[in-house]
Amino acid sequence: MTGATPFMSEWIISNEKCKTILDPAVGLGIFFRAIISKAGCKNYEFIGYDIDETILDYAKNICNDIPDAKIIFRKIDYLFNDWANQYDGIICNPPYLKFHDYENKEVLPVFEKN
Repeated sequence: MTGATPFMSEWIISNEKCKTILDPAVGLGIFFRAIISKAGCKNYEFIGYDIDETILDYAKNICNDIPDAKIIFRKIDYLFNDWANQYDGIICNPPYLKFHDYENKEVLPVFEKN
């Protein structure tokens, strides 16, 4: 694993109170797998959102082989859901688009409301 993945996963596991970990755009679950490879599953609960069903199915298949991992995948857009829940840690890649260029402008009122 290269880039920010090791740094970010180390940062998350450095907090001993961190038990619930969110990735709002989980993709292939690389952050979850990095955390598990460094710290094991401990008592972590991983929650990952993604809107791409193909990628999400692939991530599920990869992560199914990890014994004792509690990983919940949700095929839904995090930006419009899950506002009531709180997590001990959030890990994700930065956006690849500038937010003001984001095509889906209806997310702004949702942010303002929540």
